Amino acid sequence: MTNLNTIEIRGLRLAVRLGVPDAERALRQCVEMDVTLVPLSDFEEMGDDLSLTVDYQAVAQSIRNQCETGEWRLIEKLAIDVAGEVLNRHQVRMVTLEIRKQILPGTDHVAVRLTRGVS
Repeated sequence: MTNLNTIEIRGLRLAVRLGVPDAERALRQCVEMDVTLVPLSDFEEMGDDLSLTVDYQAVAQSIRNQCETGEWRLIEKLAIDVAGEVLNRHQVRMVTLEIRKQILPGTDHVAVRLTRGVS
């Protein structure tokens, strides 16, 4: 059986230009993101060696930087772009994102969820 060890960042709040109408993208809005990371190494292989794990602070900061400099119409495209950046820049073999946006009246939020991995 294969182990699946994860590192999770929950409730990462991000200011992002996001929305279909131009007026919605004119000002940054807050979205919340949960990030689940599967490191390249299993926890048992890491021992207590920081270089073998995922620097979750660096992951969070790179997501913040990406969201602060980009602009998206669709929350789905934001998820695809962030997942690609995490896979390309950090020591992970898989990432799952859930992005929540509080936009639809009468609801807590609208969310998208996706999982991407390296082969």
